Amino acid sequence: MGAEEAEAHRAAMRIDGKRDAVFESWKALNQSFDLKEWRGSSEAVRKLPMMVLWSGSWTDRWIDEGKMVVAALPDAKFVYHSGGRWPQEDAYDELSKLIAEFVTSLPPMRSQYIDQSSEEATAQE
Repeated sequence: MGAEEAEAHRAAMRIDGKRDAVFESWKALNQSFDLKEWRGSSEAVRKLPMMVLWSGSWTDRWIDEGKMVVAALPDAKFVYHSGGRWPQEDAYDELSKLIAEFVTSLPPMRSQYIDQSSEEATAQE
């Protein structure tokens, strides 16, 4: 979604009775992203080690969403965390530890590939 489209959505939300329609359109955009397709989109993406951190303390529906992510990304490490919707605020210590453990568990070759991919992405900017 570009800046103009985002601004149009923001303006529409200010109109009485339009907020629900805007939320539904955002929901449709979010659910249109196919993780499995993205994961297989290129060799570089397929090679990336991946960990998904998911809240295990929300509703059953949210946990079911997490199970769909697991199904779409079977080679990713999947870890539930105790935080809520904004875990960077309420579970930051736990998240930091999980991320550090994941990154340091990668074989050196994978770590070098991540560094190389990061450098290439920075050079393209």
